[in-house]
Amino acid sequence: QMTVGGKIYGFPDDGDLWNDRALIAYRRGEIEPYQRYLQRGAEAGSWKSMRSLGSNLQKGEDGYAQDPVAAFGWYLRAARAGSDKACADVGAMLVEGDVFRPDYPAGIAWFERGAELGNPYSMNWLGIVHEEGYGVEVDLAQAADWYRQAARLGAEPGATNLERLLKKHADLRRSDDAELIDAYRR
Repeated sequence: QMTVGGKIYGFPDDGDLWNDRALIAYRRGEIEPYQRYLQRGAEAGSWKSMRSLGSNLQKGEDGYAQDPVAAFGWYLRAARAGSDKACADVGAMLVEGDVFRPDYPAGIAWFERGAELGNPYSMNWLGIVHEEGYGVEVDLAQAADWYRQAARLGAEPGATNLERLLKKHADLRRSDDAELIDAYRR
């Protein structure tokens, strides 16, 4: 074992150690070591590496060819390993049909799991799901509540979506909505 910055690492198969090495290589502009360390971190169980690998594959960034199927696989592994952000990624890919046909019930389940873990982007997505009726009946009050929760936890899209929804449906407005929305305009 090795201690770095107060954190104990098991060497050499500690996924977080490989993830940290990947970040150092990335900051130095060393793409090949970054990719190699990121892969090792993901294979060793680091959900941070798994999610980063999924993001790179989804977007075709940082020397990776775009591969949405592989991206989904890495996001799913990261979500199963406990990444709240990856729950939102998996849910979004399922709802949007990026890889497969849209699967609203499965996407919603991943958003709910992410929301339970405190992810504001999963909450924002739950707002979208309820506003648009993706796999559920349209429920604008529920959508507004999800957008509020997302905005309170720092998701700017939550505030933006809440503001847009309230412009169309003033009856959903609450006394603290203006303050919540204004916080993102500063």
